[in-house]
Amino acid sequence: MKDRWVAALIGAAAFAVFLASPVRHRSDARYTLLLSEQLLTRRTFRLDEHFSPENAGVPGQPTYNLQASGPHVYFRPAPGSAVLSVPFVPLLRVFGLSAVDAEGRYDPSGDLRAQATLAALLMAGLTSLFYLTARLLLPVAWSLGVAIAGSLGTQVWSTASRALWTHTWEIALVGVVVWHVTRAEALRRPLRPIALAVLLAAAFTARPTAAGHALAVAAYLAVFRREAIVRFVTAAGVMLAALVAGSSAVYGQPLPPAFHLWQRASLGWQPALAALTSPSRGLLVCVPLVPLVAALLVRYRRHTPSRPLVFVAAAGFVTQLAGAAVAAIWWAGHSYGPRLSTGTVPWLVLLGALALRARLDAVRADAPVPRTVRLAVAAVAAVALASVFIHARGALAPATQRWNLRPADLDADPGRIWEWRPPQWLAGLVPPPSGPVPPLALGQTLELGRGEADAYLREGWSWPEGDLRWADEATARLQFAMDAPGASILRARLRRAPGGEADQAVEVELNGRALAAWTLGRETPVDVAAVVAGGLPRQNVLTFRLPDVPEVPPGRGDQRALRAAVYWLRFDPFPGLTLGEPVRFNSRAADLYLGEGWGEGEREYRWTIAPRAELFLSPGSLPPAVLRLKAHPYPVSARGSGQRVFVSVNGELVSTLALREEAPAVRSVPLLFGLPAAARVTLELPDAVAPRGDLRQLGMAVHWLRFDPWPRVPVGGVDLGGTSGDRFLGDGWAASEDGRRWTVGVSAEVYFAADPAPPARLVLTLDAFLHRRLPAQRVRFELNGERLDEVTVEEPGRRPVELPVPAGLLRPQNVLRLALPDARSPASLGASRDARVLGVRVGTLRLAPAAGHGVAPGASKP
Repeated sequence: MKDRWVAALIGAAAFAVFLASPVRHRSDARYTLLLSEQLLTRRTFRLDEHFSPENAGVPGQPTYNLQASGPHVYFRPAPGSAVLSVPFVPLLRVFGLSAVDAEGRYDPSGDLRAQATLAALLMAGLTSLFYLTARLLLPVAWSLGVAIAGSLGTQVWSTASRALWTHTWEIALVGVVVWHVTRAEALRRPLRPIALAVLLAAAFTARPTAAGHALAVAAYLAVFRREAIVRFVTAAGVMLAALVAGSSAVYGQPLPPAFHLWQRASLGWQPALAALTSPSRGLLVCVPLVPLVAALLVRYRRHTPSRPLVFVAAAGFVTQLAGAAVAAIWWAGHSYGPRLSTGTVPWLVLLGALALRARLDAVRADAPVPRTVRLAVAAVAAVALASVFIHARGALAPATQRWNLRPADLDADPGRIWEWRPPQWLAGLVPPPSGPVPPLALGQTLELGRGEADAYLREGWSWPEGDLRWADEATARLQFAMDAPGASILRARLRRAPGGEADQAVEVELNGRALAAWTLGRETPVDVAAVVAGGLPRQNVLTFRLPDVPEVPPGRGDQRALRAAVYWLRFDPFPGLTLGEPVRFNSRAADLYLGEGWGEGEREYRWTIAPRAELFLSPGSLPPAVLRLKAHPYPVSARGSGQRVFVSVNGELVSTLALREEAPAVRSVPLLFGLPAAARVTLELPDAVAPRGDLRQLGMAVHWLRFDPWPRVPVGGVDLGGTSGDRFLGDGWAASEDGRRWTVGVSAEVYFAADPAPPARLVLTLDAFLHRRLPAQRVRFELNGERLDEVTVEEPGRRPVELPVPAGLLRPQNVLRLALPDARSPASLGASRDARVLGVRVGTLRLAPAAGHGVAPGASKP
């Protein structure tokens, strides 16, 4: 009774460990419980209502383990696991676990959770059986050690408990066979050959290589229990006949397709050697308990407690290893460790218990030095811990699953299983060899959804999926070779992971230095960009740091910890900019200048589509100039602040615009200090809004952009009212009308260059908009932020205004501002329908010397 309680406790602990282990790789196990549901509710092996024949059996797709037969779809692997799981389906439903949802549709997420639960339950029961089997030969403490090592230090943890692989039911049933045979030999009890035949037949339906178990037991019975061999063979024959009859009825052939082992055998030295010695798939490497047990059995062979048990265990172990050595996919596909030899585990546990029993008996008989005994125990414990470590990696570290894809797909390059740098069980702890760094040219788009991108990728990436690839670790890196001494722009298209409400942060590093920080707020692709100001060396590593893991939404069968998807990335040369030449935003050529927040070119313009839009304007520094934009806003508002636009250069605010008019207008931004090299100009649009039925947040439509040099006033002055005056004007001006130009709004700006000089005069000719209800217009003049003068115009007609400029106020670049507090629209006064807010109408501007001085300081000399 005490042993049963201990077995129950260790089984419960194992169940908790198995269920909590995060790595779930089901591959061949996918749809197992869906078939169980069909058998329970529809009494059919067909999956027609869930899949079409066209989608079944497509390599590289989730439906590869389905098989089309005429108009019907069947589960391709051996169906025994699904049949044996049918009684558990109602129990799983009690806990809300099912492979189908409430509408009867296939639920990938529910399938995975249900499989993980049932697999953990079966392997927990096997762990209890390991303890009870060992307890027939060993004391309690040693039996506990055998059970723990047998479950946590073998494929039980890393493979069979992850999902309902065909191995799961196979070793669960064989574990019962091993316990029954051990009990019969250790306690001198009679065998139940019919029960053994039924158990082994059930294991055979789950995994055809279980025929090796039956051969081992049959050989054992023929040698040591001849009285039971006839009943065993007869029962096995009946079970085989039942299988043939059932397969003929379901598949129209004597055995299901998965049972045609002879058609898939792979003979040669490589499969056999891989099953034993491969760094990532070899049993001797990945389960170091095997050579330890073998060494103990050889060393203490004279003290072996039971020759029949050694015989049957060794025979079962060898037949299963032989099956792994001739498997068609001898590298075991996308799985972990020595999966193909999982069937050896129950026999290995029995052999281990026998080896320890022989060791204990030898110690008792030979009475060795206590220190030697302690060293031997420490060695056994060290090997057991090493085995547990290896299989813990397969159950706990997602990087071990990505090893199947990085640096190349294992199915395409099976030779990778011979590599030690690193073996699969060290993936994520030991970085993979970087290998030759592939080149990436400026302007070349690297599409991560293509297999060709594999050569660039290091750790942190999943497999390619259509046109994207997910990063599913907190750090994802890629490498490339590029020799770009000048500034460039990193552009990429990203998408946040599904699930969760919070924005997802993405931090980017280039060669160990912070490059950019982006925020992904929607589950739609977003184009992002960052400036690489210092050039690129020959060898480069780009790192994405993704600390946020959105919660996996219900119903999603993919249980990867997805961080963000990358569609493509590209390094563009920093675009040059010629003073005075416009960049037209409706053209593809403008793409080079654009960062985040822009839509596609439309007709004559391009919209900003977010509250923030970026521009990249010049690889080298530019002298002081005037940035001009022709744009119109959305929404249109003649009142209030309109569409506000805050313009910043590398994070420093340089200007504020307010767009109100529906018609396109030229807006000016004075850049008094020019542009630094690799400048990033940011447009903040707090009033951007999405039109009805449009997800874009529109702010302003930009027609073109141009950098104009800072103009000098000619000797004879400049006619601001004519087209020659356009380059001197900032915001607040209407178009030229009959040689004169109105101010529009409550302020207007004039830009001109000058030399630092003694006192001077600015001479401006103007007339004002007057009305009987507006008898006077005040005009306040400011130069470079300093007040010059204020005049009041009370009479119609053109008049000159002289503005004295104190010494030291003129600068190389100057901004003359006209403030017009009395400006009104003719429409508001009933004078006309003109809704413009008019102040004064200007003609010429001249920069003259003060009395007693020579040539004006700002004028161009003849």
